[in-house]
Amino acid sequence: MFANLVCDPPLGQATVRPATETTFVVNEEPHRGIRRRYFTAALRWENGSMWAPRFTVKFRTDQFETWRWVNDAYSLSDGQILFQQLSPPNAADLGNYIGDLNPDFNINPSQAGEPRQWVWSITAPVGEAKGRDSGYTEITLGCPQDISRWFSIVRHWSPWFAPRHGKSKFSADKDSILVSFLRNDGFHMVLLAISGLDSILTVLKADSKGNIVVSSRNDGLSEGTTRVLASVGRDLDSTLGILMNRAREIASQEQVELGNAEAQLQTYGGVEPKWYEFWYDGLGYCTWNSLGQDLSEEKILHALEDLDKNNIRISNLIIDDNWQSLVYLNLHDSIALADFE
Repeated sequence: MFANLVCDPPLGQATVRPATETTFVVNEEPHRGIRRRYFTAALRWENGSMWAPRFTVKFRTDQFETWRWVNDAYSLSDGQILFQQLSPPNAADLGNYIGDLNPDFNINPSQAGEPRQWVWSITAPVGEAKGRDSGYTEITLGCPQDISRWFSIVRHWSPWFAPRHGKSKFSADKDSILVSFLRNDGFHMVLLAISGLDSILTVLKADSKGNIVVSSRNDGLSEGTTRVLASVGRDLDSTLGILMNRAREIASQEQVELGNAEAQLQTYGGVEPKWYEFWYDGLGYCTWNSLGQDLSEEKILHALEDLDKNNIRISNLIIDDNWQSLVYLNLHDSIALADFE
């Protein structure tokens, strides 16, 4: 006989709960729907502890059946409870979150966001390019502490990003631009590598021991600065938003120092820069998915008219103008790839 089991908090993932007490609820519904049973239990957090208990469920469908573990019956891994306190301990010291911090980095803390949380600017010098050879540097930052899960966005190859994730030990197989760690105390530590300033490309790597390694390339003719931002917050979305806003401030300040900001506004007729943070919540339309390679202004306008006639409202338009050069063969309107940028 089989049974459907529903558990809250769920199995197979980490669940963040307030640092007080959490209640487990297991719903067992036999396959034939004869009866439904609920089981509850309470688990209390011990004040001041970094306790992140794991759990699973053992069940049987009736008194004549043998007991079975959910892990074996449904191939589900253990669940985990992360008790989150009101505020992280010793929040101003990055060394509480990353062990063996490398003194080669200059680390400056500040506060941002509402409610206020700490943001660290992590910088180090990068040597200049010499001739056709770029300047490179790789410096180990340190090892993230008390980690339950990690998630990163990596450069799959030059134009594409891809997700990576894992448990406890940081082990991304490709260069990351963003790494988030879910800690055993329920807080999120996020690191963001900043590129494009001073001709610097910065990424985050993982070594065999799970350390965070900051790797930088300098294409400029003078010494540059590699930049990484880090913050610890109660949830991922707000923490990432704070880092993105700080990155915008850094980029905007550089444009002002270079004298480019005012020139750009004059080019666009005095348009004032404004951030539209929720552009991604609307419906997007990409020309590549519908119009393909042979793109023209007429086709784009015709497609937008069709959308409007069918009351399909889009919030953003992505014009993919091809990354490649095409050759028309005049053979049944065939198109060949001539070059790829």
